[in-house]
Amino acid sequence: QPKNGNVLKHREDLELLHSLSREWKWLEEQLSNPPPTNNPLEAQAYAFIRRVAVTHMDCQPLNILVDNSTENSPPSSSSTSSNNINSEKTNIDDDDNNDTGNVNLRLIDFEYSGWNPVAADIANTFCEYCEMSNLKADYEKEYPSPTQQDDFFWHYYCAQRHYDGPFHCLPLASNGCYYDRKSAEWNVVSRALQQEVGRFSLVSHLSWAVWSILKSKEEDGVDFDYMFYARHRMDGYAWAKAKFFG
Repeated sequence: QPKNGNVLKHREDLELLHSLSREWKWLEEQLSNPPPTNNPLEAQAYAFIRRVAVTHMDCQPLNILVDNSTENSPPSSSSTSSNNINSEKTNIDDDDNNDTGNVNLRLIDFEYSGWNPVAADIANTFCEYCEMSNLKADYEKEYPSPTQQDDFFWHYYCAQRHYDGPFHCLPLASNGCYYDRKSAEWNVVSRALQQEVGRFSLVSHLSWAVWSILKSKEEDGVDFDYMFYARHRMDGYAWAKAKFFG
């Protein structure tokens, strides 16, 4: 005869599984298409951030190695930008060319990488911006602020200019040039990017909740409360759903 505590835990686990199933179906429907818009700037932003590419899907601090040595350092962006950017399109300020030193970054742990919408990868990183490692995430306070997100997207946009091509859907201003960060048009694009990545943050929470439940069933797993983590991510899912779909 199972104890009452075990019965209650079993019921809670079943309720969590049913919730995951329902929410997965709902989210799949919601993200199957970009939000409807009559604004061409927003439409460009959605196409840009929803494009499918090879993604890491676990880009968080523990998977980023930093080498501050100058040996084998790559050339700075300022030294190569003139060769990689179409001069007819460069009407951008110099925010992306501020050389902070030659720093090598290396990503590790590609076990969850694959072809996904870019928005899903960035959304996962934004979720990891919260205190996930110690299961104490305060999503409202720790999720990147609009200012932080704008800074991220601006530098991401500038980096993508160097690899602009027919498959990148790189947004351009109404005059056919690259955006000026101080322009009203960029503000529209930035807000659209933030909103769409926010919508995809639900994928991060839901996916890691499912992952946690599967890991909890492993007999030789590490000593970690995976079910607690799953519920913690579902708390984040509920927060993100209210914020980005409310």
